[in-house]
Amino acid sequence: MKGKLSSIGFIGTGTVATSLACALHGKGYPVVAVASRTYASAQKLAEFIPCCQPYTDKQRVIDASDIIFITTPDDVISQVVGEVRWQTGKSAVHCSGGRHK
Repeated sequence: MKGKLSSIGFIGTGTVATSLACALHGKGYPVVAVASRTYASAQKLAEFIPCCQPYTDKQRVIDASDIIFITTPDDVISQVVGEVRWQTGKSAVHCSGGRHK
């Protein structure tokens, strides 16, 4: 018997988020929430994924999801992470494209 899959959310709705969210949804993972600075951007991504809710409030993604992907530009990852209330049992994945020498 297959266990319940973790719900997935995205903060940031650009190219990386769109690619990952659509690929995960295509493999059967429940992508349930996305947030962006503008509702139009969040809604654009959510339209690709049935039952995915668009938000401008990042906390709504945290509250709705078990695994949260942070897919914002590198220079605002720390800010985004600091602006939300994290909860026990939630996991975060950041998708920084920065390289370290």
